[in-house]
Amino acid sequence: MSAAGANTSNVRQNLKTILERISAIYAEAPEAARAAKSPRLVAVSKTKPKELIVEAYEAGQRHFGENYVQVREFLKIIFPSNQFSVLAGNG
Repeated sequence: MSAAGANTSNVRQNLKTILERISAIYAEAPEAARAAKSPRLVAVSKTKPKELIVEAYEAGQRHFGENYVQVREFLKIIFPSNQFSVLAGNG
């Protein structure tokens, strides 16, 4: 398996593992202590290559935390038809 292939399976497996842990912890919490909605995982990909960001997206991750310029670049990768814009003065 190539390094890219190994990263792909790692991203997918790591995401699955983390989401399962979040779900389990939420389910085990006393009902009175739980938030109304299950927690949302926000992936911060600031130091990761674009290919790994795409892999996370393809594995189901939909929430990413980034600065505005990086978000715009991320959206260009995922949505090349330019359907989305970042509205901020930081980019």
